[in-house]
Amino acid sequence: MTHKSLTCLLMTLLSILSLLTTSPHRVVAARLQQELPLLELGKPIEKELAGGQVHSYRVFLTAGQYLYLVVEQRGIDVVVALFGPDGKKLTEVDSPNGAQGPEPLSWAVDVSGSYRLEVRSLEKDAAVGRYEAKIEELRAATDKDRDRIAAQRAFAEGEELRNQGTGESLRKAIKKYEEALLLERAVGDRAGEATTLNTIGAVYWSLSEMQKALDYFNQELPLERMLGDHSGEAYTLNNIGLVHKDLGENQKALDYYNQAMPLLRAVGDRKMEATTLSNIGAVYWSLGEMQKALDYFNQALLIKRAVDDRSGGAYMLNNMAMVYWSLGEMQKALDYFNQALSLRRAVGDRSGEAAILSNIGAVYNDLGEKQKALDYYNQALPIRRAVGDRSGEATTLNNTGSVYNDLGEKQKALNYYNQTLPIRRAIGDRSGEAVMLSNIGNVYNT
Repeated sequence: MTHKSLTCLLMTLLSILSLLTTSPHRVVAARLQQELPLLELGKPIEKELAGGQVHSYRVFLTAGQYLYLVVEQRGIDVVVALFGPDGKKLTEVDSPNGAQGPEPLSWAVDVSGSYRLEVRSLEKDAAVGRYEAKIEELRAATDKDRDRIAAQRAFAEGEELRNQGTGESLRKAIKKYEEALLLERAVGDRAGEATTLNTIGAVYWSLSEMQKALDYFNQELPLERMLGDHSGEAYTLNNIGLVHKDLGENQKALDYYNQAMPLLRAVGDRKMEATTLSNIGAVYWSLGEMQKALDYFNQALLIKRAVDDRSGGAYMLNNMAMVYWSLGEMQKALDYFNQALSLRRAVGDRSGEAAILSNIGAVYNDLGEKQKALDYYNQALPIRRAVGDRSGEATTLNNTGSVYNDLGEKQKALNYYNQTLPIRRAIGDRSGEAVMLSNIGNVYNT
C-alpha cells in the first residue's frame, strides 16, 4: 500500500471517528434545522397559526451583526424566541399587546452560524390567526444596539421575577423593568418604552398600588398615540378603566372602556373587544343595573363563540350565572353554570372547573339542598388541592363547614373550619383568618 493510500485511509478513519464522537442528537438537530424555512432580509413570511402550534425558521447570521426582526400579530397572541447555533435559547419576547401588534426582537451576534427563530401561540386553545415574520434590520452592531439588547435582557429578567408571583419578586421585577426603561429612553426606543411602562403599571396594579399603576399607564398612553399604535392604545385605555373600577370610580371606568371600543373594532381585535364588553358589563353589575350587565355579557359571549374562544366563553357564562344568582333566578344561574362547567372541562381548565363546581354548590346551598351542595363542594376540593389553589381550597373547606353547621353537625363543621384556619394564615389572608375564628367561635357558642 502506498504512502498516499495510507494517508487517505487515515483521513477516512478520522472522519468516521469524528462522526462517531459527535452526539447523535446534535446531528439530528442540525439536519432538522437545515430543513426549516429560511427567513431572510427583505423577504417577510406570513403564515396561519393556531393554538398549541409552533413554527420555526432558519436565520443565517454573522458575528458582529445586529439583528432586528418583528413578528406582527394578526389575531393571535404569539411568543417569539431566538436560539443559537448550539440550540440554546438566547432571548424570548412576549409584549403585553394581546393578539394584535408587533413582537420586536433584537440580538447582537457573537458567533456566525445558523440560528433558529421560533414563533409559538401563547394559548393552547387559541383560535386560528395570522402573523408576519420580517427581518427589519441586519447590519453591523453599534453600542446603541447593545444598549437596546441590554434593555430587552433586563425586561426578560423582570418577567422571570414577575412570574414567581410573590410580593418580593414583584418588587424586584419592577427594578428590572426600570433598568430597561432607562435604556429604552436612552436609545429612543419609544415602542419598547411604552411596553415597559405598561408592564410596570400592571405590576403595581397587582400589588394594589392603584395610583402608581395609573401614573405609569398615563405615561404610556401618549406614547402609543404618537406611535399610532391603536391596539396598544386600546389595551392601555382598558387598563386605566380597570384601575378606576377598582377605585370605585365607575363612571370614569366606563369612559375609558368606551374610548377603547372603537379602536378595538378598527383593528379587528374581536377577542379584546369581547373582554372590554365584559368589563363594561362588570361595571353595570357593580352599579346594580343587572339588565345592562346581562346585555353586555351576552354581547361578549357571542363574540367569544364566534372566535372559538372557549375559555373566554366559559368566563362569560359564569358571569351571567352570577348575575342571575344575585337576582334570585336560581334555575337560570344553574343552567349557565353548567354550560360554563362543560366548557371548562373541554379545555382542561381544572382551576376554572373547581371554581364553577364550588359556585354550583353555593347555589344549591341557597336553595336549601344541602346534600347537593356537599356533593359539589366535595368534587371541587380535590381539584383545588391538585392545582395548588390554596385560597380556593380554604373557601371550599369553609363552605363545607358552613353546610354542616346548618345541618347541626357541629363536630364536622369544626373539623372543616379547623382545616381552613391554617391555610388562611399560611397565605396571609388576615381577613379570612378573622372570619374563620368568628365561625369557630359561633359553633362553640351554639
